[in-house]
Formats: sequence, C-alpha cells, structure tokens
Amino acid sequence: MDRYHRIPLFGAHMDPPGEEYWPSQTFSDLLEGYTKRAFSHESDILRAISGILNSFYESHHYFGLPFSVFDNAILWNAADTTYSTRNPTSGDVFPSWSWVSVKGGITTYNLPLQTLAVWAVASTDSDFLPQPLKVIAPWERPLANERQYYKLMPNHSALLILAWKEGCFSGKLPEELKPAANWSKIERLAQKRWGANGQHRMIQDALGLGQNLDYNDKFSPEHISLSCSSPGGIMMYTQSVRVRVVPPQNLSGRFDEHIKLYAEAGEVVACVSDGSVSFQVQW
Repeated sequence: MDRYHRIPLFGAHMDPPGEEYWPSQTFSDLLEGYTKRAFSHESDILRAISGILNSFYESHHYFGLPFSVFDNAILWNAADTTYSTRNPTSGDVFPSWSWVSVKGGITTYNLPLQTLAVWAVASTDSDFLPQPLKVIAPWERPLANERQYYKLMPNHSALLILAWKEGCFSGKLPEELKPAANWSKIERLAQKRWGANGQHRMIQDALGLGQNLDYNDKFSPEHISLSCSSPGGIMMYTQSVRVRVVPPQNLSGRFDEHIKLYAEAGEVVACVSDGSVSFQVQW
C-alpha cells in the first residue's frame, strides 16, 4: 500500500480497487462532492475536510491538497465562471493558491500528469510552526490505468529531453543522451531507457528527485524564511517566463472569452483555464 494512502471511511465506491486505484480521480470525486455542501460557518471548510484527508493520506496534505496528487490538486477550477472568495476569520488562513480560498463547487484535473516544477513547503497548515524544508515529490509509480491508457507520447519525451539538454532541469542527464542526435534517435533512446510508459521515472530523473538531489540550495534563505513566517506559504522551483495578461475582449463583433498570456515577442503562449480566474475581476 502506498505510504500516502489509507482506506477511506466512505462507501466502497471510494475505495481503491487494488492496482486500478486512481488517486487523482479519487481526490477529484471527494472534493467535488465536498465543496457542493453548504456550511453554517464558511471558515470551517478546512477544519472539516482535514479529518477526511487524514483518513486518506494521514498527515501528508497541505491546506486541502494531498502531497501524493499535489500536481493534479493545484490545478483546481471553480465550477462557476463567477465566484466569491472566502474571507478568513481570526486565526484562519485560506491561501489563494488553494481551493479553500473560494466559495462554491470545485473541480480538479484528474487525468494522470507529471510536473515540470518542484514544490516545497516549510510549515504546516495545523500549527503554522516552522518546519524543515519539505520537497513535495511527484507520484512515485505509474498506476495500472496509466500504464494502459496514458503512455507518454514519443514527441513529448523528446521535447522534455531537449529541454533537459539545455539545462532546464536539475537532474543529471544520462550519458547516452548527451551527444547530438536527431528527433527520432532521441525518441528511441528515451524508449529504450524508460519504456513506453516511463514518464514517472523520466520526470523523477530530470528533476533529480530519484538521485536524492538536495533542493535546499534551490530555495534562497530569504524565500524559506518568508514561507515560514507567512502561514500558507508555498515555494516552487522551475523555469519561468514573463507574460502579459490580456483580458477577454470583443474582436470584430465576436466576444473572445479567453484570458490570454502573451510572451514578450507578442505571441500567445497559453490561455488561462476556465474557472481559475473569476470573471468578476475588474480589468
């Protein structure tokens, strides 16, 4: 049994069916049902779910997000395009990066994925006391349904390796990948080393987590101190790029409802997911 999981206290439909256990889907179902409830006191939402999360993940969760599926959980969306933020009362903390910061139904991305970032925390959500830096490692093993349905596409693995060769990841690049190679050869080398569904092992190696890489030196003492002193603080180590946020607008009589992110060169690099920003925001 995985070290993050215990059999839940709910009905059998929430239990992990052996090798087919899908933790991101289980958490998504739990959160979707939980956030549809009405609370007499909105400030109780985190305290109320903490007991449920403890039964699933023991103490391995942070402000409503389990460590074992953190990369999925942090991609939460509000079910409605407009929503209100949850105002904390004395002693409560609802960080903006967590789903607990907004009212109403919440959905999460439940398909298996792997992160290009390393998340870390330096406090807990129970007593807010400073703790040793804790790196939130990605999910450690592929699940049965991932092995069957969600294999890493060869071109995705080649893109990851090209970024790795350019120094975008902290892990040690395997020797066989260092020489110059064309796209097809990179795909074959990746297939040979990690297999068709080796995305978990590949990203662990790229991030250096399988090598027990010390990430303490990746976060400055100032950032760690700030995270410790600010309840709800979280840190992320990754590549970054400056973008310009362009709100929804009318284009030739047609309303484009997407919030777009533009790079410095002027091209659109991404759109903000629906539900991740309230349309009540004043631009």
